[in-house]
Amino acid sequence: MVMGLSRNRRSREYAESMKSKLPSDIKKKRNFEEEEHAAFTCSKKPPTTVSKNEEFKCSDVDATRNQFRDRLVEGLSKVYEENNEEMMKEQLRACDPVGVAASVESALFKTLGPITGSNKPQYRTILFSVRNSRNPDFRRKILLGEVKLESLPTMTDEEMASDKLQEKIREIRERVMAKIPDSVDNDDDPYEKLKADAHWYNL
Repeated sequence: MVMGLSRNRRSREYAESMKSKLPSDIKKKRNFEEEEHAAFTCSKKPPTTVSKNEEFKCSDVDATRNQFRDRLVEGLSKVYEENNEEMMKEQLRACDPVGVAASVESALFKTLGPITGSNKPQYRTILFSVRNSRNPDFRRKILLGEVKLESLPTMTDEEMASDKLQEKIREIRERVMAKIPDSVDNDDDPYEKLKADAHWYNL
């Protein structure tokens, strides 16, 4: 028994002495392989089922962006109930407000960046236009894809306005321009004067 223990001890000492004689690059390679194997083993986790809501609120999207998406969904979800035509309803049934909201926010974030500083007004204008009870046209166009995502970062509030308001703006422009003599160079936009009224969006 004593001889067996002594023999095992000598074997371990021999192995350690041989290991110490290995070139440093080989030892580093072995250590790296052992660490890599350990890390790979730890990273293996059983697959989990990801819900639609979790996919919508992915981990790389911060709380402010998630909140913006949630509010877009609230507005876009109204579209189906606002339209009574069966043909329109058929188109809307194929639309996903959650997915569209995520695409809209991602497109804005890609071009404008975070919802802070000079970019904040454009985010707020779009959100207001989508949720405005007097503007069902804009949210319907967004949901149906009639508004190109790449155009959202630079859209004006006039372009986001309801069809009724846009028609009203055109009428005002035509009336004003008709009264201006051709010899007068007037750069004032009648629409800008209209916006000066605090209730312009109620037209």
